[in-house]
Amino acid sequence: MNYLRDRNTFVFLFKFLDCRKKGNEIMYATMKNIMIALNKHKKMVLCSGGILLCLVLYILTPRVLMPKPIISNITPSEVMQNCYFNTDKSIVLTGENFGNITGVYVNGVWESGCNIISAADDSLIIRLPESYYNTEGNFSIQVQTKINSDLFAKSNKKVFTVLSDDDIEIPEIKMISPEILSFDGSLFQNLILQGENLTENSIVTINDRKMDTSYDGTFLTVSIPYSEWYLERKLRMHVVQYFAGYPTSIKSIPFYLETKSIYETSNEDEESIVKINHDFMLEYLDALRNEDYIVIFAVKDESSQAMTDEIVAKMNQLGLEKNLYTAGVHRSYIAVLDGYNLIYEDVKSDVLTYDNNELGVSLHIESANFDVGNNSVIQIDGEDYSVNDCGLNIVVYDKKKGSVIDSVCFNTYSGLYLTKN
Repeated sequence: MNYLRDRNTFVFLFKFLDCRKKGNEIMYATMKNIMIALNKHKKMVLCSGGILLCLVLYILTPRVLMPKPIISNITPSEVMQNCYFNTDKSIVLTGENFGNITGVYVNGVWESGCNIISAADDSLIIRLPESYYNTEGNFSIQVQTKINSDLFAKSNKKVFTVLSDDDIEIPEIKMISPEILSFDGSLFQNLILQGENLTENSIVTINDRKMDTSYDGTFLTVSIPYSEWYLERKLRMHVVQYFAGYPTSIKSIPFYLETKSIYETSNEDEESIVKINHDFMLEYLDALRNEDYIVIFAVKDESSQAMTDEIVAKMNQLGLEKNLYTAGVHRSYIAVLDGYNLIYEDVKSDVLTYDNNELGVSLHIESANFDVGNNSVIQIDGEDYSVNDCGLNIVVYDKKKGSVIDSVCFNTYSGLYLTKN
């Protein structure tokens, strides 16, 4: 029995080896025939191989060597629904290789309505269609660059989030102190607001203009420039909820605050208006007397026609020495006050310029009357704050706050009308 089993095993192995030998012979013969054929058509094979290699290199080389765009950051990365987070709702992408961007993808789909505002190698500014800003959700942003006429490459994905404004509570103004706003001799008057849902992100607007607002955990304190309300009998106030420094659509119902305005007459003839402007200018000059202020004056066009002895007297009380009333028609004028100290003052018929880097800020001032250029420049640390209107341009810098707090111009050619930035 064992003998038969061993014999069968031997026969099987013999046949397997014999088949393997024949298979090797067939394989060898096949390879030999292939080599003979390749050798016979050597040029054609080399040509085909070269074409195939070029095709592979054409496809792979740009993908390997050409850098793909990379998005590092999106600014802002989060916005509130229906929020005007900048003037044109643009988004800034920073990263690499943005120089040849051809399109933007949102959630993996090419967005034909996306506007590419500007592109540099390391930054890209885009604006999405309005519907995205009004829709709560997360949106993955990709950009596409063109490699050659046939190939494109996509960047990595970065998420842009639109939050729902339903989560923001509506503020309410319940009480304002003082109940009637009056001039207290300073450039700014403070109001304290009490109400509901007031937060550190609440900002007060007056007649739709944003005011300097602070929050102490309970109340809002708003600082109002006298030049904003001196002609107003009532002020329309809102509390607007902000997100990441930008106003949202969530705001209080309007609250109307009465004022003791300088504008107490219903007579709006020219003479009455000029008197109102004159009285306001006197009060305004009074309010400039503050040790924390750097006050800069620069005339454009004309400085004397609407001047009065009372205005000159107020300017003298500030520490200024020149008399613009008697200086003559078409005179340039520059003056700088640091608190109660006169730093510089000059008036003449030619162009005036003045520079100072010793007051904690860098000043560059120009005054040109009507005959020599008709211009006013008041630069602080390189930024021009002058209203650059006809008359006496005034800029007020608060040393404690480290910022410009007011910029106005009184038309000293006619009417003493006020304009401001």
